[in-house]
Amino acid sequence: MLNFTDEQIALNELRNAAYHEAGHKMLYERFGGAGDAVVWRHQSGNPEETAWIGQSSSHLSRGDAQDGDDAGGTAPDLPTNWTVLVGMGGLLAETIVSGETDDIDVMAHILSFRI
Repeated sequence: MLNFTDEQIALNELRNAAYHEAGHKMLYERFGGAGDAVVWRHQSGNPEETAWIGQSSSHLSRGDAQDGDDAGGTAPDLPTNWTVLVGMGGLLAETIVSGETDDIDVMAHILSFRI
C-alpha cells in the first residue's frame, strides 16, 4: 500500500481541483462564452475534507449565446442540455488527469457512476 504525506495529498487535490474547474471553463468557451475558474485552500481544518476547493462561473447565458456576441459574431447553436455538459466537463477533466484510463467507454462509465 502506498503511503502519501499530507503535502503530497494536498498537491494531488490541488491538481484535481484545478483540472476540474478548467474543464468547466473549457466547455463555457466551447459554447461561445467565457468563464472564470479559481481554486483556493479549504480553510475548514477538517482533515476528512479535501484540502483544495474551487469554483467556476460563466459569462454566458442561453439568450446571449443565441443572439451572438458583442463583437457581432455568431455563437454556436447550443444543445438544450449545455449546462449539464458544462457540469460534466469538470468530472471528465478529473477522470482524464487521474490517468485511470484513456478508454472513452470506461470514462463514460466513470462519469455515469460519479453522477
